[in-house]
Amino acid sequence: MSVLGNLLKGVLKFSKNVQPSLVKRLAELQKQPQTKAVMFSCMDSRVLTSDIMQTEPGDMFIIRNAGNFIPKGEGAESSTEGGALELGCVINKIRHVIVCGHSDCKAMHALYGMRDIINEPKKESPLTSWIQKCGKPTLKKFGELEKSDGRGPISFSEELKPFTAKIDTSFSTVDRLSMVNTLQQISHISAFPIIKKSLEEGHIKIHALWFNTFTGDVLMFSRQKGEFINITEDTYLDLAQDGESY
Repeated sequence: MSVLGNLLKGVLKFSKNVQPSLVKRLAELQKQPQTKAVMFSCMDSRVLTSDIMQTEPGDMFIIRNAGNFIPKGEGAESSTEGGALELGCVINKIRHVIVCGHSDCKAMHALYGMRDIINEPKKESPLTSWIQKCGKPTLKKFGELEKSDGRGPISFSEELKPFTAKIDTSFSTVDRLSMVNTLQQISHISAFPIIKKSLEEGHIKIHALWFNTFTGDVLMFSRQKGEFINITEDTYLDLAQDGESY
């Protein structure tokens, strides 16, 4: 069977096993939406955000792109990501925004490969141009990390509520770049004027998650401890409190 045939066969399976109960759920959501979070993640096919968070239809707005970037500067306000923030946090009053990075990210591999040419004129390739434009602040911050012992701490002072971060040196260079990138994006989110007041008043909380595609572990950045912490039975309540209180 062809690739498309297999995909369409999946639709038949959906129609048989999922559609009846889903239609009822969607009808309920139309009357009373219950969206809990806006999530920005990479488009990598291994990063299944709904599975990772064990969410149901209607629980999250999910925006995916190469590198889980949130643009900053010229054009950011009219970007898909900026529009998603307005739709989620301004119009629908969603309180939690999550950026989820991951290991072995191909966009991060590409970004690291551009470190010596990042300031050169942008290429005609849409993907290269996207990574070059959005990844420049990440490379700058990663350079600060490398100037230390590779662990940090490094400061994210441009955010509304500045924080410092240490990065575990047991991870590969590209994975540590991915972690820095994830933190850089939550800093970019806080720069959007449309949510500034809500951030100042504590109505919106921004969080960073990181998915290890090799082990299946999910880490969350703790502002209190200044590092990514593995989410376990022993840590999740403290991490939730940390995320609510910053």
